[in-house]
Amino acid sequence: MNQDKNFSWARLVKVLLGLVVLLGVGWFLYAIREILVPFVIAFIISYVLNPLVDRMEGRGMSRGWSIGLIFAVLSIIGAIAFFTVGKRLTDQVMDITEQFLRQETVVKEFTITNSGEETVPVDVVWKRMRPGKRFSLVDPPNFPFELAPGAKQVLQIRFSPRSTEPAEGILRFTSPELSAPFELRVRGNAAAR
Repeated sequence: MNQDKNFSWARLVKVLLGLVVLLGVGWFLYAIREILVPFVIAFIISYVLNPLVDRMEGRGMSRGWSIGLIFAVLSIIGAIAFFTVGKRLTDQVMDITEQFLRQETVVKEFTITNSGEETVPVDVVWKRMRPGKRFSLVDPPNFPFELAPGAKQVLQIRFSPRSTEPAEGILRFTSPELSAPFELRVRGNAAAR
């Protein structure tokens, strides 16, 4: 009877000691997990490719040359995959960036002043505009308008791009008081040269 008690105590101590060792090993592996990852990946690759190396060795090629050939082929496949995925990812990032830029609307304003002594009629028209009409005159809405002596008029131009391509337009001011029409070149996105 006493012998059965000792036997069960010894067994319990062994089980507890085994659990402590198992927990210690688990904690150690968790602590060095970043170091172990390359080794685990290398083990999996060698385990998977070992039958192929054995087959190539069985056909007369040395083990070193078999491993080197497989490594070279896998490196080439990996490089092609990396560049293909990288190019697609770069294209998608550029598309997203372009879409964010397309939604940006910019309003600029400038002032016309009548420094003369008579009321001046002013007409404003777009002389040249690329397709899509990216520029629009926001204020004042009605043309032509008259500018009283000493008065100022603020003109607001809105640029609403649909793409990131450079855009350009020419705003032409005409008035009987001007000897020739005055043209204002407006540009958006990138300065055209």
